[in-house]
Amino acid sequence: MGLPRYNMTEEDYGLYSKHVERLNSSIMPNSLYVNSKGMPKSDYSFRQDPFSISKEPVRQRENHPRQSYTGQYADEINAAADEHGIDSLLIASVIKQESGFKPDATSRKGTKVLAKGLMQLMPATAKELGVTDIYDVNQNISGGARYLKQMMERFNGDIRLALAAYNAGPGTVNDFLYGTNKTGRNPRRRKTKDGIPPYAETQQYVTKVLNNYNYFKSSVK
Repeated sequence: MGLPRYNMTEEDYGLYSKHVERLNSSIMPNSLYVNSKGMPKSDYSFRQDPFSISKEPVRQRENHPRQSYTGQYADEINAAADEHGIDSLLIASVIKQESGFKPDATSRKGTKVLAKGLMQLMPATAKELGVTDIYDVNQNISGGARYLKQMMERFNGDIRLALAAYNAGPGTVNDFLYGTNKTGRNPRRRKTKDGIPPYAETQQYVTKVLNNYNYFKSSVK
């Protein structure tokens, strides 16, 4: 008995078959290399929507030993990584993009404060995460790592979608991942090919964070 087709095109069915083959043989990509256009290279992976197929190596092996971060705020970052079960290099990569490792960084739109601290937490989000002092290094990193882990779990381990959600919000990513006919949200948001919102800021954010990750990864001895 063959694999179910789910009304797929021949091309998508072929990709689907290859993906299942790779899952069965436990071959999963470890590389997060991103090219100049922000698209990771090679292999296939599923998202939450079982009919959505992409060519992105976005997952890491859960049993792959994590590498410890050794740069700025290493103690706090590695502690948060251990606490929340997330790659310390990924946390550091987000911090580098969000604040440039400046603990007092504050983002504003006009007179309105949008986000604060190393991981640029929004005040309302920080409160939900149990952060009482948003500029405290330990609390900010732990809160940001917890939120990043939540986004990873929400999007089934897809690093690109998790980063897009960290930047643009999980509801926005859901809209473009599944299409608003499924989410019932903004009707102008149509399903995109890879689920990443078609906003230059978000697309550049994902690319830059992944490039930061690869830089840190290559620097670890």
